[in-house]
Amino acid sequence: MTVEKATTVILVFGFGNFLGLVLGGVAGSLLYRKGPRIPPLFAGVMSIVGCFPMWLMINFVYEATPNSVVTIISVLAGLCSGVTGPIVKSTLTNVTLPKTRGQAFALQTTFDDVGRGLGPVFVAMLISNLGGRTAAFNIAVFGWILCGAFNLLLFFTVERDEAAVQSRFAESLHRTCTTDIVRQSSAGTPNEQEDSDPLLCAKRRRHVSESLQTKGGVI
Repeated sequence: MTVEKATTVILVFGFGNFLGLVLGGVAGSLLYRKGPRIPPLFAGVMSIVGCFPMWLMINFVYEATPNSVVTIISVLAGLCSGVTGPIVKSTLTNVTLPKTRGQAFALQTTFDDVGRGLGPVFVAMLISNLGGRTAAFNIAVFGWILCGAFNLLLFFTVERDEAAVQSRFAESLHRTCTTDIVRQSSAGTPNEQEDSDPLLCAKRRRHVSESLQTKGGVI
């Protein structure tokens, strides 16, 4: 394959990846309405399916291959590879508390960057040991299957993890609201219904805040 055609393949693959990012965001949002376990399932399946157009590109795309075929394969490979990212990030947001979310995303970004850095090193070692690029790239694509498998495993845990995070966040909000309302006793004391419902407690807290601001108080 000439440099010009290889550059075109990379460009078209990037366009497919962009479409995959959009699809991952839209489809992930729609599937989440059916249940928090569905988006990771979709991401895992797409990651595994993406291996097949990549294998086609590695083994059956040559200089004589029609441009239309190369374009279709490249777009499909990029599309499947782009779906996982938005779903993984949204899932990570839903299963981490606000105070630990920054650490979780920092860790995710670190592993993402480490993978990008070590990937070429790993492939270079395979090329050296196997004596050719084709065999090395074929093995490297199996990493997508591993990625898809881990996403599929989230199907069994994400719902429970998300419920646990929401429960802990509600408890934290309830304690914060109760403490603030007690401190602001001059504005009144919440009734039992508000004391047992964090959402009503939050409304009460906002009402107290607005009242104190009107009176020149400080929150």
